[in-house]
Amino acid sequence: MLGLRLFAAGRARDEGEKPFWISYSDLMSALMVLFLVVMSVSLLTITQELLERQKVLEAQKQELEDAKKQIDALKARRKARADAIGEVLDRLEAAARTDAYRGRVSVSRDRLIVDFGEAARFGSGDHRLSREGAILLRGYVQELLAAVDAGSGRAVDAGSGRQWFRRVIVEGFTDRVGSYLYNLDLSMKRAQSVVCALMSGGNGEAPLSGEQQRRVRELFVVGGFSFNSARASKEESRRVELRLDFYAAEDDDSDRVAEAVLAMPPVETGKCQLN
Repeated sequence: MLGLRLFAAGRARDEGEKPFWISYSDLMSALMVLFLVVMSVSLLTITQELLERQKVLEAQKQELEDAKKQIDALKARRKARADAIGEVLDRLEAAARTDAYRGRVSVSRDRLIVDFGEAARFGSGDHRLSREGAILLRGYVQELLAAVDAGSGRAVDAGSGRQWFRRVIVEGFTDRVGSYLYNLDLSMKRAQSVVCALMSGGNGEAPLSGEQQRRVRELFVVGGFSFNSARASKEESRRVELRLDFYAAEDDDSDRVAEAVLAMPPVETGKCQLN
C-alpha cells in the first residue's frame, strides 16, 4: 500500500509539473514570434526611412544639377552678351578713328556713351544744333546702325549685337544757369533736336535713308537731365550724348518678344516741332 501511495504521489507530481513546462515553452515561442515581428517592423520602418532619404537626396541632387545647368547657361549668355557688346564697341571705335571722326567722336566702353565733343555743344539757352554737328551726327549714326546689325545679317543669334542691343538714349544736358524746370525743358529740346537732325536734311545735306530713318524711329528715345550731370565748365555741360542700352543676360526672352509686339508701327516721320 505504501508503494502504491508513493507511486501515485510521484505520478501526481509529474502530471502537475507538465503543464507548467509546456506553458513556459509556449511563452518563449510567443516571445520569439513577437521579437521577430518587432524586428521585422523595425527593419521595414528603417528601410522605408532610408528609401525616403534616398529619394530626398536624389531630388536635391537633381536640383543641384538643374541649378548648375542654369548657372552654366547664364554664364554662357553673359559671355555671349559681353562678346556681342565688345564687337559693337570695337566697330564704333574703329569708325571714330577714321578721318571723318578722329578727334571729334569718342566712345566710352565703361559708360557705353558716344560723345560728339564740340560738334554737339549748344549756346547758352539754345537748343539748336549746329550744321556741323548735324552733319557729324547723321554720318556717325549710320556707322552706329551698321555696327549694331553687323555680323548677323540682321538675323537674331546669341552672338550678335542685334540680339542684345535694345535702344539708343539721346541724353540732353544743360549748365546750371536758370531754374531746374527751365533747364529740364531745355535739355529735352536739345535731345529732340538731335533726332530732328537725323530725320531731316537741311542746308543741302541729305537725310538718312528711309530704312535708316525707320531704324532710328525703332531704336532712338530722348531724355533730358537738366543740370543734374553738369560738368566742370558751362560749355562742356551744354551737350548731348548717345547712351547705348543693351539687354541684360538675366532678361527673359519673353520680355523681348513683348517689346517687339509693342514696337512702334509704321508711321510717317513728319516735321520737327521745335522752333
